[in-house]
Amino acid sequence: MGLRLQGRSRIWLDDHGWWLGVVEFQPSSWSKGSYLNVGVCWLWHPGAKSGISFDLGYRVQRHVPFRNEAQFQPQARRLADGAAEEIIRLRAMLPTITEAASLLAKRADGNREVAVSSAGYDGWRRWHAAVALGLAGRSEAAAAMFRRIARSDDDDDWWQPVKRQAEQLHDLVRPTRQRSERSSTAPSATTELASTCRRSLSMSVRSDRTGRRGCQVTTTPGTSRSSPSPCR
Repeated sequence: MGLRLQGRSRIWLDDHGWWLGVVEFQPSSWSKGSYLNVGVCWLWHPGAKSGISFDLGYRVQRHVPFRNEAQFQPQARRLADGAAEEIIRLRAMLPTITEAASLLAKRADGNREVAVSSAGYDGWRRWHAAVALGLAGRSEAAAAMFRRIARSDDDDDWWQPVKRQAEQLHDLVRPTRQRSERSSTAPSATTELASTCRRSLSMSVRSDRTGRRGCQVTTTPGTSRSSPSPCR
């Protein structure tokens, strides 16, 4: 399928340039066995990104205990099959930035399944939607979403740099009469987010013999595995 293992971890990555499919056979802190987490990590987080995150999707299979090899071997096969099915589904869901932008715009103001803080939930969903809309060329919708982030009431210290960058991107992508002057600036500002994110993850793109793009990740000390975060 073209996925590549991240170092010596239990994480496999499906690299699409602007998003990563993430498969994690997560160990338990209490017993042998594995969970299965599959999701999407967007490569347009603001600032330096220290690890892999689950921005869309997360837990697919609850913990499968390991008792012995005979018992666990068929269970491991089912986990692998489940991971493959989910990656295929994500690839079909996100073939282009246009489809991703439409999906994220709908999710940005969707109903909450669990109660969480505004910045950790609405803020990130709106950020992902805003960047995707900008990359898809939907400038007016992107500007409106960036403005909502910049003018939100969220006052957590860690969220303030995100709000400031949202304000800057709002000014760049908003439709104006001087679009010709902004045309070269707005795309570079949004696409630079993906480049920055890849650099902070020490990620380089390469191809295998089938021509499918893969990725090689070298994490910095202390970031070999990020703390899984629920769907945002």
